[in-house]
Amino acid sequence: MRSITPYTKITLLVAALCISTIMRSGNPKSKRDTSLCLEVIGQLDRTEKKSDRVFTVVLICGNSAVDSLQVTEGKTFKFFLKKNAWYSINIKKDDYIPKLISINTNYDNVYRDYLYRLSFIIDCPITKEESKYLCSETIDFPTAMIEFDKTAEIFDYVGEYGYNIKKKLLEPIAGSDMEPRCKQPEALTVLDKEIVASDKYILAQVK
Repeated sequence: MRSITPYTKITLLVAALCISTIMRSGNPKSKRDTSLCLEVIGQLDRTEKKSDRVFTVVLICGNSAVDSLQVTEGKTFKFFLKKNAWYSINIKKDDYIPKLISINTNYDNVYRDYLYRLSFIIDCPITKEESKYLCSETIDFPTAMIEFDKTAEIFDYVGEYGYNIKKKLLEPIAGSDMEPRCKQPEALTVLDKEIVASDKYILAQVK
């Protein structure tokens, strides 16, 4: 039986290292961008069964547009947001009043590197003709405001803001004594809220 020479051992070792490197490079381990903190998934509520209106959905950070999508009524849109910033989602179309959602991603808690998820259904913007019946001073305000809830440790809509903005918008129709049936803004129905971190999932269902 032939013995393995030192040269042969070195050759085999180099070949093994090369194969190992190729295998590792062919199966890269994906790493999440830790600067991201919130995945927002929204759906434009279909008001008419046969309606195929297309709206432009723009993600704004500060005063700059960072992403833009064309979304058909009844379909969904998705954006990933970074930490420590103010965002707006602007839903618009010619001859319609733009609809805004304000999102504050500033927060400080033990789940700092988690990726949170918030999904919701939102009413489509109304036409300029329809807006004549609402409060003109409030029509350009965000429909809903989303921020981090320190108590629940999750991103959620600000119920008090939604309550007040809806009440003010409908004053020309219902008067200042109007009391909405719920404090959640009618135009924003939250479907689910969850935290995603590695293999750990925390889900808070809306009651």
